[in-house]
Amino acid sequence: LEKKYQHLAKTIEEAEEEAGGSLADLEVEVANAEEKLALDGRDMRKNLALFKGLQEAYKKREAKLFQVDDYVERTVSARFKHYMRKKGHFGKIAVHRKEKKLEIGVRIGQDKNKDAVVKDLKQLSGGERSFATVAFALALGGESDTPFRAMDEFDVFMDSVNRKIAMENLITFAAENPELQFIFLTPQDLSTLKSARDHCSETQGIDLPRDFIKVNSMEAPRP
Repeated sequence: LEKKYQHLAKTIEEAEEEAGGSLADLEVEVANAEEKLALDGRDMRKNLALFKGLQEAYKKREAKLFQVDDYVERTVSARFKHYMRKKGHFGKIAVHRKEKKLEIGVRIGQDKNKDAVVKDLKQLSGGERSFATVAFALALGGESDTPFRAMDEFDVFMDSVNRKIAMENLITFAAENPELQFIFLTPQDLSTLKSARDHCSETQGIDLPRDFIKVNSMEAPRP
């Protein structure tokens, strides 16, 4: 009986050594592990719920971003078309997001043939290209929050007709956004400025104060 007891005690000792502790110690470790598992499970469920909430919020914001992106594109394109139409031209803007490319289409005059739409502005004359650039800048500027807008040589290559209509667009846009300040630089004469201002007042009913436009002329570099 003693031999059996010793053999059994040795077997238990070997089993405890292999298991890493006595039965009592292992029972304590199991209880602690089960308690930790329960706490970790609660934390995981909380984090999972938070993750799902953040994922849903991200999806909603992403969908809203796409809506805003589409709205800005359509709005800028509509404004561009509006300013181009004042000269009897057609204009359209398209954004190719995968290619990260902005496409500007312009059709000069009343030609409704789709093949007449020019997508490379280099094909336009200098004055037509300058006019389209001003129209695009105004269309895009409507979506910008910067309090100052500046254009350098906006009327370069323009004839007197294009320059007058471009100035009317600029004056109208400035009058519609009184919270903004505009700075325009040009080496050209300003003989069409007064007629453009008067035309805006007459045709669009814009009441412009006398100090609405301030002209600062620099002296000629050479006599």
